[in-house]
Amino acid sequence: MSKNISDRTLCNRRDFLGLAGFGALACGSAMLAGCSGFAKSFAQNQRKPNVILILADDLGRAEVSCYEDTWTRDTLPQEGLEHARACGYDLDKALEAALKCTPNIDKIASAGVRMTNIHMAPSCAPSRAALMSGRYPQRSGIYRNGDIYYDGFPDQEYSLVHLLKDNGYNTALVGKWHLGRKREKGASEFNFVPEKHPMSQGFDHFWGFDAAETTYYDSKDLWSGRTFGAEPEGYLTDQLTKEAIKYIDNSSGSNKPFFLYLAYNAPHGPIARPPQEYLEPFDLGNETMNNIAGTIHAMDKGIGDVMEHLKKLNIDKDTLVLFASDNGAPFGHPLPSNGNLKGYKRQYYEGGIRAPLIARWPGRLPQGVSFDQMASVMDILPTILDAAEISPPKSLKLDGKSLLPVLTGRKQTQRESLCWAGPNGRYSIRLGQYKKKAKELGVSHWDILPAGWYVRKGDWKLIDPSSGEPELYNLADDIEEQNNVIAEYPELVEELKGIFRQWINEMPPPVLCNIQEWEKFKEI
Repeated sequence: MSKNISDRTLCNRRDFLGLAGFGALACGSAMLAGCSGFAKSFAQNQRKPNVILILADDLGRAEVSCYEDTWTRDTLPQEGLEHARACGYDLDKALEAALKCTPNIDKIASAGVRMTNIHMAPSCAPSRAALMSGRYPQRSGIYRNGDIYYDGFPDQEYSLVHLLKDNGYNTALVGKWHLGRKREKGASEFNFVPEKHPMSQGFDHFWGFDAAETTYYDSKDLWSGRTFGAEPEGYLTDQLTKEAIKYIDNSSGSNKPFFLYLAYNAPHGPIARPPQEYLEPFDLGNETMNNIAGTIHAMDKGIGDVMEHLKKLNIDKDTLVLFASDNGAPFGHPLPSNGNLKGYKRQYYEGGIRAPLIARWPGRLPQGVSFDQMASVMDILPTILDAAEISPPKSLKLDGKSLLPVLTGRKQTQRESLCWAGPNGRYSIRLGQYKKKAKELGVSHWDILPAGWYVRKGDWKLIDPSSGEPELYNLADDIEEQNNVIAEYPELVEELKGIFRQWINEMPPPVLCNIQEWEKFKEI
């Protein structure tokens, strides 16, 4: 398929630095449109920027059209091709659909910067905890969704929302929280804990739901402020967009800047048939695949409506907009899904953890530029604080680092290493072993975790995908993770294991775990 992206004016970092003049800290007269203004202080502008953080749910990197240059048909994973044949959907039409699903997100990329090496957690709640805290969620015992369910967002974490609110921001969450419900061990029912409510965690306004998922029509999980049982109206994606625009309207006349966290549940399941207007561009030969494409398209239309509303109110130039997904696409989405990347949601291969991240800030960030520096979901919090010129408390130990020096060309490298541990989603590999061992110990098989881990240093990645047998990949030459070279680099393997051991021994055990199994795990 054609990879001509000239209409999006995306260029890579080398092109950008050549245009910008890196020796002048990328802020000279040769800078691409927008970067030179970053050096101005907010004292001159008299106001901090509004911030809108848009988070998709289970959206694969290649499901965003502007990432089409990161994959080719020839490099799509065999597992995905076999699924396409089994479902009987038209592969060519699916690939074409991916190129027209997200025109509005593409506009954000063409007017801003796009990152291609951003790593999220492989599942929802740990990503959201990292996003809100700027720290490894493992520092609070959060390795998987289940750890959140039994403890909620940790009380000791000083969140992004607190930091913004304490520095003069109005704050709102519209959409999915997934950090507040709680249940007792062994119980099947969830209880909402008031102190975990978004408005107890620093948000002035909340309209949405607190669960891993909800229905797209007639949701019974909706909150309006602190009142449970908000009325659903039509298609939930459209309703979330309307609530976001309503909040922007109400906040635009304030003398305070606003922070809006717009967390769509799209395209997380259970997928429902979206309104016909979102389905019309797609005919993949399979109703479920059409519905997934339409669900993504509906979210994109909503994002476009939000962006247009910013222009209508003449505040788009005063607003930093970030778009991301919480993890890779799950198995079952139509190709290209996660593109050429191996793996899916809940896996530690790149397809499960490498997600889109796009930032737009007119007059502050360059336009149409792509960066491949390794970064993490934890970096989003300090990036927003940096943009707002807010210094976190000295007592707050952040694992994230601001991306602004990278995005503005002032710094070439950012993160030297990255570690992660938690469950692996394709439990078929060891599920029988887990259940047998758990029965012997008298615990749930969920308690015998983490089940997988990885460590990155530069382009090298050492990963145990829960097989118990680590694999080593050079992502610079093998982004598809097809050539395991662990036997060729024993010294490097030991170095990477050492980095991981040091990291994991700084972390407490998961909220739910068997301590004996945990101690064994740390001996990796």
